Amino acid sequence: MLSSRSSILHCRSSILAWRSSMASTRSSMMSGDSGSSLITAISFRGNLRLMIRILPSRKNLVLDLGDSVLKLYEDPQALEVESGILGMCGRLPVPRVLGRGRMWVSMEKVGSETLMDALAEGGCPDPGPFLDLIDLFNDVVGLRWGDANPRNFILGPRTYMVDFEEAHEGPAVADAASLLARVKLVNERCFGRYLRAAEDRYGPELRDFIKGELKLISFFRKVK
Repeated sequence: MLSSRSSILHCRSSILAWRSSMASTRSSMMSGDSGSSLITAISFRGNLRLMIRILPSRKNLVLDLGDSVLKLYEDPQALEVESGILGMCGRLPVPRVLGRGRMWVSMEKVGSETLMDALAEGGCPDPGPFLDLIDLFNDVVGLRWGDANPRNFILGPRTYMVDFEEAHEGPAVADAASLLARVKLVNERCFGRYLRAAEDRYGPELRDFIKGELKLISFFRKVK
């Protein structure tokens, strides 16, 4: 079996050529918050086939290569922002970078089950650790995450954070509201628990942030 790094080096050119043909597939996968993955295969060097899973992403092409994840970017600025945050691996629970190119980053695969998966299946994990990570990100990076979506928390013995290209100036309460708005849409039963925990931390202004986030989600769903 090919190692993670050699797999990337051997198949990179094939993936990039194949990428444009997947545009319509990716567009259909980007609608909705939870998304779904697609199993496919590509061939390179004549007869070697690599099975990959295309992960849901609104802006980029994200490929699950088995023991690593390859993310292909359309915006070089997004690559720069995310690479900088991934470089804080020792201070934040983020995937370790395995390699980087002009428009791609290869990362270790840290798990597959997300908070979104748990919520969609009727679970209600303790909100404390996720709110802790939102605060930690704000403290370490000095920015708000910008995409505190349940699908960007990877569950396991250690909870990881992923997808940072939308990081920008703003308070942690805005990220908490982003998380809670999506919890409400996916698992209404669990929302009350998350709201109580977050209000204890951020105060009554949280509700206004949640209302604004829900309006934003509704708007983008209508224009898709």
